[in-house]
Amino acid sequence: MALPTVPTPSGLYELRQSPTAGIGVFATAAIPSATRILCEAPLFALPDDDDVIACYLTIRELSKDQQYAFWALASSTTPPADTDWIDELRAACDEDIGDGFDDLVKKYEDAYSKFETNRFTLRYPDGSPNKLGVFPNAARFNHSCSPNVYHRYNTNINCLTIHALRDIHPGEEICTAYIDICNDTAERRRVLQHWGFLCRCTACEAQEPARELRRNKLGGLMTTMQKREKKRSFENWGKWDYAEALTTVEEIIALMLEDGLEETDTLGEAYEIAAEYSLAMNCKEDAIKWAERDLEVERKCCGEDSAEFAKAMALLESARAT
Repeated sequence: MALPTVPTPSGLYELRQSPTAGIGVFATAAIPSATRILCEAPLFALPDDDDVIACYLTIRELSKDQQYAFWALASSTTPPADTDWIDELRAACDEDIGDGFDDLVKKYEDAYSKFETNRFTLRYPDGSPNKLGVFPNAARFNHSCSPNVYHRYNTNINCLTIHALRDIHPGEEICTAYIDICNDTAERRRVLQHWGFLCRCTACEAQEPARELRRNKLGGLMTTMQKREKKRSFENWGKWDYAEALTTVEEIIALMLEDGLEETDTLGEAYEIAAEYSLAMNCKEDAIKWAERDLEVERKCCGEDSAEFAKAMALLESARAT
């Protein structure tokens, strides 16, 4: 049973059997790059530290239609290793539940498994704690380490959006990335074990030596960049510190473009940092160049109604005003 969503272009995709991953989403029409394919409000969302009991009780409070949508989702994760919640549940049950307790535990485990399989992270620009939300329509999109769409929770409209990263042809499967794909195949497959499958996308199956080297190097450079960003928050950087750090960021950008990694978690972040470093060094033209590219990434991946786009626009305006 379909859930109401914010209006999006109709007739863009259908659900059918995927050759590699069960049911998948396939384009039924030509979809231009940057098209918003889906805009969906959460069925429910929980703090990312909530447990099995909180998950089940939240689902029980949903309407019948909403519960139907949830229980229709696939499940691939195993029950949580921590079983302390079972003792808590037993203490809350009537004394005469008897043999039915095991069945009750199974219901709670099944609910949590579906939640863990299908939840998306809800990040908040204002620094509020992350939440985990379920979006039944978005959950139908399979994973690829070379995705053709990008998903992101849009805090301004309380919806998860999916945008085309490139032109998508009729009949093509539409796949997003469940994880940070800026790592080599072995690391990506390790992280994807959470969803209980061995990724067999073109990037993983090919394992081209040149691409593996690029992504391995990219993963290391991203770690270096993020560590430097943390240090910058409490260190007094000079011009040469910014220049050295910018060299790393530019190398990240070059590697991503060479590998076709046009997704905002990394490329947009790199463009933003490059613009900020250029501003700190009073390099106005470079700052404008990087800020414009950041803005275009956020426009394509998140949309003009997103907080990410607004932040990129503010950065560009700051660069132009320098």
